[in-house]
Amino acid sequence: MTADPLARSLILPEPDLPPGSTLLDEGRALAKDWQVGPSAFLDHVGERSEAAFKRRCAGENRIMRHGQIGFRDFEKSRRCYHEIWETCDKAGARVDRYGITLDWAMGYPLDMRTGPRGTGMWLESPEQCVALTAAAPVAPHFGDWALGFPAAVTNTCWALAAGSTSIGNLGQLFTFRLPGWDDDVTSVAETVKALGLIAAQPVEVLVHSNLDDGFSATFTDLSSCLGAALIERHIVETLIGGSMAHCYGHHFSEPVARMAFHFALADGATTPGSMVYGNTTA
Repeated sequence: MTADPLARSLILPEPDLPPGSTLLDEGRALAKDWQVGPSAFLDHVGERSEAAFKRRCAGENRIMRHGQIGFRDFEKSRRCYHEIWETCDKAGARVDRYGITLDWAMGYPLDMRTGPRGTGMWLESPEQCVALTAAAPVAPHFGDWALGFPAAVTNTCWALAAGSTSIGNLGQLFTFRLPGWDDDVTSVAETVKALGLIAAQPVEVLVHSNLDDGFSATFTDLSSCLGAALIERHIVETLIGGSMAHCYGHHFSEPVARMAFHFALADGATTPGSMVYGNTTA
């Protein structure tokens, strides 16, 4: 008799996986101690969350402007966090949001962060995160190396303390790997806890996923990419009670295709997307 290729014992051989409901409860419990902290950006724009500001911008036919920031040297990053905003403001321009370019090694648990690192931003504590984002009234988007890794809970707590209401990257859970780390169960478990913490916040916090960082990057048709996005939306919003925000654009340029995908992604969405990129890889 041929073995069932879809048998649970073959796909998930671990005998005792932690129940999702238990992990979510653990994450929700953390919300007693970790909530969205003070935000220079939210105070400046008079909103309770980035999602609320995005909706206001949409109502005013205004595009929210995003830029990436992050140097290995913390003080340089903090100085630039202010100087970029100040220079734009004096010139009559806007920068509404910074993508915090964390180093990939920040995905490791705290006790493993003494090993090799990359060239991205390195933050040592929640206090450093707060000091960084307080430097200017620009929304902090912790969009990489938070969700999807064994440090998901730690990095989410730190991002919340820094006033961030947009945290990711859920897409990285499915495809990214840290050197020397092969424990997928822990990575998923910590991510589920972090999602529970996010969903339990008293204000709306966007769960960001860059579709081009997840399974969608391997597909050759946009309908499959949309299907992957809908699965993520179902997990975050229907099963967990959070707010899903997708990002796309790295892999294709054709204007009509981009517009069609944008409309399809917006259909049925209850939250604004995180951002739209130009074609950076194809």
